Amino acid sequence: MKLFKNIILFGCLSLVAESCFNPPEFPVEPKIEFVDWYFKDSPDISDDDTLFVVVSFQDGDGDLGLASDDGGVNRYRLIGITEEDRLESYPFHENEFFVDDGTKLYPISELTPASVTPSMKITTKSASNRISLPDFYGFPGKCKNYVIDSALVSADLRTTLDDDMILDEYILSNNKSYYLIADTFYIEPNPRYYNFEIRFFTMVGEEEEEFNWETIFQPECGDNFFGRVPLLSEDDETTPKEGNIIYAMPSAGFSPMLGNRLFKVKILLHDRAGHVSNTVESPLNSLDQIER
Repeated sequence: MKLFKNIILFGCLSLVAESCFNPPEFPVEPKIEFVDWYFKDSPDISDDDTLFVVVSFQDGDGDLGLASDDGGVNRYRLIGITEEDRLESYPFHENEFFVDDGTKLYPISELTPASVTPSMKITTKSASNRISLPDFYGFPGKCKNYVIDSALVSADLRTTLDDDMILDEYILSNNKSYYLIADTFYIEPNPRYYNFEIRFFTMVGEEEEEFNWETIFQPECGDNFFGRVPLLSEDDETTPKEGNIIYAMPSAGFSPMLGNRLFKVKILLHDRAGHVSNTVESPLNSLDQIER
């Protein structure tokens, strides 16, 4: 079952200093409060139901939100270790790629040309012959830890590639060599790709337990409801801001999976600098109790 998510942003107020107005002073770490949540049961069985949550926010330097091209890639993904290579998506890239030396994994985004050693090889599915990796056919490996992709690997990482991996060589506009490869890469999700984290919890007896949408459909892969709140302001990321975020989560899975169970959500935000907000949580309700 594929779950879908969406974001609606309303009521964002940009507070700009003027000669007769002193803007409020907020911490640079985002601060959020839970405001409301409600459930819309679609009368049309062909349409998804939607769960909405509303949180208020304050941010001292206003750097909340991601641009549509933050973390995007071109036709071929660039895998490199210099600043010019990382401009494509860093630090909001969706997945982290790795090299390994047969003993340890090294995130490519944290490498420099000087840190690459002759023993390092780019980590693909076949690397399981030399280093312990999650099972490609098992859970959660097949859902979260491997991607079949084409990539242009920079010349700075040439020693990490075996000759038979290279399909072609290109000289890009920066007059630098890149090697085209296609493989099943080992990856790990980058926690900064999403800036809105929402987790579900249900009651098991008197204890709360996370209701993990990524695992409940085993052996099929599920999806979480994390999302990417867009930029609050395209031309100003430096002034204090406050407002409300209305976050909409369309899904066909709410009623069949949650039914009349009591559940709640916990939410946090990331800003562009990597600061993490406090965590807020909703009341404990069933879908019927919050239906509108």
